Amino acid sequence: LEHQSLIELCDELSISTVYLIGKHFAEADSSSNHRHFENVEIARQFIESNPINSSAILLKGSRSITLEKLIDVL
Repeated sequence: LEHQSLIELCDELSISTVYLIGKHFAEADSSSNHRHFENVEIARQFIESNPINSSAILLKGSRSITLEKLIDVL
């Protein structure tokens, strides 16, 4: 339910780019407007190849998925 609520909030706020990491987000999201990554390593590879510039970034996740691995590529 938390994952679905966060997805709905992103949609309500018309956030243009949303990256979702992990199976819980994949299960909660039915939109094709968001980019899904199975894990942090895959997300990191994508971001390294497609840098994020001049953007506000919100990272939200449990410690178990180790989002801190993304910090140096953001």
